[in-house]
Amino acid sequence: MSMSSDLYTYLSTYANLTALIGMQVYPVDAVPKTAKLPYVTYEVVDNPGHHLMGADAALYSPSYELSVFSATIDNIKAIEAVLLTALKDYRGTMGSTTVQRIFYENSYYGGFDQDIGTYSQTLEFTFWHE
Repeated sequence: MSMSSDLYTYLSTYANLTALIGMQVYPVDAVPKTAKLPYVTYEVVDNPGHHLMGADAALYSPSYELSVFSATIDNIKAIEAVLLTALKDYRGTMGSTTVQRIFYENSYYGGFDQDIGTYSQTLEFTFWHE
């Protein structure tokens, strides 16, 4: 499996998150038109290579953006808090991936989209894994 698949499985079965959004965790390009608020999307936004003089390192550090979409600010804040608890400084096995550490990098408010009545918040993480 890949880091993205393992992240999906981890988040879609994380009890405190599923209590707020069910299993509504989607790759950013695969949100169904029938998705109900609230939900979370994820995507890799950067995936640098790491090189050593003798060979490439077997260590990876993709940057992920997780975006939260909801009809209320309060729900955005609650989901953001759960995602931070679930991911910030995580170390261990996530599915078939050995995670050295997940670093929380940034969070920013995406505003309110009046056309669809949705607030959004984006969180950025760097996943160091083997």
